[in-house]
Amino acid sequence: MKMEIDELLMKFFFKIFLICVVAIPVYSQKGAESTLKRFLQGLKSGQSYNDIIGTGTEIKIPVTIDKVDENKLSDGKNLAISEPVQDRALNPDEYHTGPGDIFLVYIWGKAEETLTLSVNSEGRLLIPLVGDIDLNGKTLTESKTLITDAVREVYKNGFNISVVLSNIPRFKAYIVGEVTIPGSYLISGVTRVSDLVELAGGINIMNSEDEKKVIGKMRGILLINELLEKRTVDLSAFYNSHRIDKNPYIMRGDVVYVPPRQEYVEINGFVNYEGIYDYCIGDKVKDIVIAAGGFARGADKNRIVISRFTDDYDSLVTFEIDSQEMETFTVERDDRILVCGIPDYRTHRQITIKGEVKYPGVYPIRKDKTRLADIIAMAGGLTSDAFLKGSKIVRKHYPKVGEREFERVKAMPAVSLTPLERSYLKTKLVEEDGIVSIDFEELLKMGSDIYNIILRDKDEVTIARKSLSIKVSGAVVSPGLISFKNNVGYKYYIEQAGGFNTKARKASVMIIKGGTEVTLKPQKVEKLEAGDAIWVPEKEYRDKLQIAKDILLILGSIATVTMTIFTIRDLTNNE
Repeated sequence: MKMEIDELLMKFFFKIFLICVVAIPVYSQKGAESTLKRFLQGLKSGQSYNDIIGTGTEIKIPVTIDKVDENKLSDGKNLAISEPVQDRALNPDEYHTGPGDIFLVYIWGKAEETLTLSVNSEGRLLIPLVGDIDLNGKTLTESKTLITDAVREVYKNGFNISVVLSNIPRFKAYIVGEVTIPGSYLISGVTRVSDLVELAGGINIMNSEDEKKVIGKMRGILLINELLEKRTVDLSAFYNSHRIDKNPYIMRGDVVYVPPRQEYVEINGFVNYEGIYDYCIGDKVKDIVIAAGGFARGADKNRIVISRFTDDYDSLVTFEIDSQEMETFTVERDDRILVCGIPDYRTHRQITIKGEVKYPGVYPIRKDKTRLADIIAMAGGLTSDAFLKGSKIVRKHYPKVGEREFERVKAMPAVSLTPLERSYLKTKLVEEDGIVSIDFEELLKMGSDIYNIILRDKDEVTIARKSLSIKVSGAVVSPGLISFKNNVGYKYYIEQAGGFNTKARKASVMIIKGGTEVTLKPQKVEKLEAGDAIWVPEKEYRDKLQIAKDILLILGSIATVTMTIFTIRDLTNNE
């Protein structure tokens, strides 16, 4: 009889617990009355808990949030994140349990139960048939252990228990200091410091005519909590080095304080983000390197130079450390850090070879090592159509001596040029920029090492193709390409081009040698070769009437001078 009474009492208290712990907080305010009424009616009629809500059904407690008026966002009050979105799985050793957290307790084995339990405003969790436990300030790992141990007091043998954090509630947090809109914000347990800073409009920046100056700290942001130790945040390390541990989640009771920027250090050289960074007491060189995004490609990690003031003026002392020492070397305010680079670190030197080689393309070279013959061999050698005399090397990087003088002469009026300047200008206008003087025939046919030059980065080697024609241009009837024929003179090609036209200066024909672009008179050329060009200049136009006028003017001037001389002579004789 006593056992039956105990069982009835246990069922009665179980129902009361269900009403207090599950039924009342299960539903949102809108439908709470009708839902609770249905739940109580079910209990009166003798239905079990599982019959009312369904066996194994998970009851979720929605959190109601008032809609935020967009016009009030500038006040910085009651801003809400629409949904708490996690950026990674929660670390149970970092997350601290607090009011509003909802746990699902799964019990299976001899019987199946699913309990949905909520931490109340005092940080305590009420468990039916068990009692309440204090979870305030406990980590998620500690909370799960406490809940599991407490439930096992009732469900001892033949039961399996699993505890899951089902819902992360929203709570109010404050951000103060050097942010655009300080104040209170409604956030969740998966909101990081950078998220709240962004909600608050970002860290204050002072705009001036020359530059933007950051007023608030990016490093050394403080998280202040009465229940926890003071923590610091380094957003520079988070943004530049992806150090998520430097940008923690905000916990209940946290106040985020962004101090004004007062002290700083500077880092330059081979880091990913050079610049000025906030100084924090106790900083090591490693901390500043991380804040600057870490070492850049080619950094010499064993040569880090720190320059430090020894007084309040310009006296400096210099320290040189390596990568191991930077972990323990303490930085002081106003230090300047230089990360040196490895000279010529994996510099990509290359040349381009094109034209009549088997495998044209871009080839890597070694500094002061790779020669022209090496590259031609790498490219598979020459084709049968290669024309060595017309081949060339163009150098992109070389000392451009005389460029300023050329620009000066080019800008002068033609009538003001001296013969020497006119000759210099003519030479510069016709020459090709960056051509390397080399005889490919001497190199490849005669095997001369004189022309087997060392190639430089970005050189461009062009192996010309054999030409089967001679170009005739200028004052001929039909200028163009004429098929090459051995052992014939230039007059043959002029005849093939239709002969001289009426404007031709027949005595001034010039031969331009293919490849070298050297201009010669016909009598200076032993024989024409394929690829050569023949140029027939035109007669200059002359205005005969103007010439007659000029002659008459000159004769008149001569006559005047002559008469003056005779007049002076006669006057002298009469005296």
